[in-house]
Amino acid sequence: MKTLLSLPIIFAFFGTTSYAQPKTVDSKNVMVTTAAESRVFEKLRTAKGMLMISNEPGNYFSIEIKGKNVSPLTGAPLRFQVDGKYLEITLHDKAPFSRKMDKIPLSDLEVLEAHCQWYSEQIEKTFGVKLQVESSPLKLFGDKDVLAWSFAMPPEAGYKHLKRQVYRSFVKGDQILLLNSALTDEVAELQVINQLLWDTLRTLKVSDKPISTQNLVAKPQ
Repeated sequence: MKTLLSLPIIFAFFGTTSYAQPKTVDSKNVMVTTAAESRVFEKLRTAKGMLMISNEPGNYFSIEIKGKNVSPLTGAPLRFQVDGKYLEITLHDKAPFSRKMDKIPLSDLEVLEAHCQWYSEQIEKTFGVKLQVESSPLKLFGDKDVLAWSFAMPPEAGYKHLKRQVYRSFVKGDQILLLNSALTDEVAELQVINQLLWDTLRTLKVSDKPISTQNLVAKPQ
């Protein structure tokens, strides 16, 4: 359990330093919004785990984290331990990754690929390492693009217990929803991590109006 307790420290460092880097896409200055900068989040215990609700104006959605033991971690508003596994949810502004020289709109998959490139480059700059990013497209809800991507944590980064960072990203309106987990000494099966991320992403529900929590409390999902 010693390694699991150290994970929030490792990822807290990730969250603050990688986002604090000068943010550029194709040499252009951009502004990226992280979940840590949002204010309107509620967490409700449910029969299956924990339901996270965003009632930020124009950003109404819910997503459920399923597990027998789901508990918030310190360092970020949407950081959790799920049955011994790490899970973090962040939101980034989509606009900086939607630009193209000829002004032709990018597809959602292209946006996600641009975001993946930017995000991984920030980590490379932070730790002074070169990442070997592996990615593949998936589909959610039949026709919605999801980008599955991951990279092995280079030994020179100094975190010997952290083996691989694993992500799922999804375009949600004018934002990019990013789910992150990790392979560690204790959680060594990639399939377990992939299932956690996929099961969580599949519970996403987007709304065009504020979400009332009263009915959700009365009837846990």
